[in-house]
Amino acid sequence: MIAHVRGPVAAVTLTSAVLDVGGVGLQVMCTPGTIATLRIGREVQLSTSMVVREDSLTIFGFATPDERD
Repeated sequence: MIAHVRGPVAAVTLTSAVLDVGGVGLQVMCTPGTIATLRIGREVQLSTSMVVREDSLTIFGFATPDERD
């Protein structure tokens, strides 16, 4: 399980953000409330939940651990 990710925000869309984590662009699906707090270039830490399916690995990011839980 990936408990959190940290890095500068590289891109933001309506449903996700890309964080530069150790030189890798990691797409994180986010709630609208979390998306509203993100700014390109700013370093953030997001609490995460990873969903593993047969055809995909999806990481969901949240502004706080309480929001994730």
